[in-house]
Amino acid sequence: MPWMEIIALYKGNRDLLRETEESRFIPFSSEPRDTFRCRALRWLGRRLTEWGQYLQERYAAPATAPSRRQPLAG
Repeated sequence: MPWMEIIALYKGNRDLLRETEESRFIPFSSEPRDTFRCRALRWLGRRLTEWGQYLQERYAAPATAPSRRQPLAG
């Protein structure tokens, strides 16, 4: 098989892979939704973020990662 055919085959496969990946994307809607479900999820997201920030401030993260216990030699 000549090199030009191999290159064309490679480019064709690459294009097919890109099209397949793009078809898996969730379609994006430019119109914001204002249904009850969307409002509830936005509210929940805000509350979870606030609660997470509060917990991080209240319980400071340890400076170093906890070390793993070594198994006892038996």
